[in-house]
Amino acid sequence: FGTVATVKTETYTGWKLNPTLTVSTTGNGGGTINSIYPASGLITCSNPQQPNDICATTISSERDVKLIASPDATSLFTGWSLGSCPGTGPCMITVSLDAAITGTFTKMPPIKVVSTGYQPTYHTTFPDAFNTARENSIIQLQEALFESSLLFNLPFPVSILGGFDAGFTMQNGFSTLPGLTISSGSSTIDRLIVK
Repeated sequence: FGTVATVKTETYTGWKLNPTLTVSTTGNGGGTINSIYPASGLITCSNPQQPNDICATTISSERDVKLIASPDATSLFTGWSLGSCPGTGPCMITVSLDAAITGTFTKMPPIKVVSTGYQPTYHTTFPDAFNTARENSIIQLQEALFESSLLFNLPFPVSILGGFDAGFTMQNGFSTLPGLTISSGSSTIDRLIVK
């Protein structure tokens, strides 16, 4: 009577025709996430979101999409929501299914520590800043009224410079402290008002 045909059925998971990549932003800082591969402008998503932002797009086939986060002058990019994109550098996503990723932007804390040979660090408290300071570090303070006194007790010299703008690019004003105590070490101090 002839041959019997057997039909083999396979289920493929992990692939979808024309998947959607959705990018979102969060945090109290500002910045933009852009796609730079395979094409710029595929994604442009800001925090806070702007009317002309493109935060979701259809990918024509399984593709790698490279995203880069650019914080504004007064913010920091603190990371991606996907474990496959650790840190704050560019994120490469292979989009074969609908995918979503969130980038977080935060306002720069009011204290910045600059040490030769190291990346700058940002802090909300003086003890945290002093814990990362090294010999001849420069501790920069935003122009603000700080609520806690400064207890200086480092065994090496540092400079404490006040009056910086929110992005630490210009030193225009003064930083105000309720108190200053130097118990050890030495410091060069500029643009601080102690009440």
